[in-house]
Amino acid sequence: MFHKEVKNRGFKMCFSSVVIAGGKSSRLMGMNKALLKIGGLTIIEKECFTLRSIFDEIIIVSNRPDEFKVLDPEFKVYSDEAESRGPLAGIYTGLLKMKNEAGFFCACDMPFLNGELIKFMLSQNKGFDIVCPCTGGKYVEPLHAVYAKTCIEPIKSLMKKNEPVRVQDLFSMVKTRFIDVGSVPCKMHDYDFFNINTWESYMEAIRINETLV
Repeated sequence: MFHKEVKNRGFKMCFSSVVIAGGKSSRLMGMNKALLKIGGLTIIEKECFTLRSIFDEIIIVSNRPDEFKVLDPEFKVYSDEAESRGPLAGIYTGLLKMKNEAGFFCACDMPFLNGELIKFMLSQNKGFDIVCPCTGGKYVEPLHAVYAKTCIEPIKSLMKKNEPVRVQDLFSMVKTRFIDVGSVPCKMHDYDFFNINTWESYMEAIRINETLV
């Protein structure tokens, strides 16, 4: 086990984990995709199974918090602090609510999280506000990244804009470390960042899960 702490060259820091469960799931007829089942578990339960082996604190941020009352009460569920600002509002809420100074943030539709990759990303946090994986030098995964509380004020300034904002807009405002997943010292899989947005991707996730059993 990771002992819920990261040690890196004498540096020691505890982390939280935050699952962003917002969105309208319009391509899934409004169904809460986090609660779709794969192999007998909901997607979010599969995520939390991986996260609880690394973190003491697991937070869920949702604009539909009542739907998550079916989960284990050990998981803290909070409503978005800001409306209609997308995933950035979820990150902002998680940063405000978590007890630690930094945390791993992921989307609620990623059933195949790679615990070893998450731990490596945490170990690269020192001196940075964000640690974000990328593929091919340009494709980033902002909802599979480490964020520190130092991002709170920059996010607030972004959300005050009367225009659409993306999580990536934050990267240039703070110290961001991009991790090329092609060079990480842990085993990677094609499905590590797999996410579910359509019925077709849900069916594919079921198929992938069957190959892992």
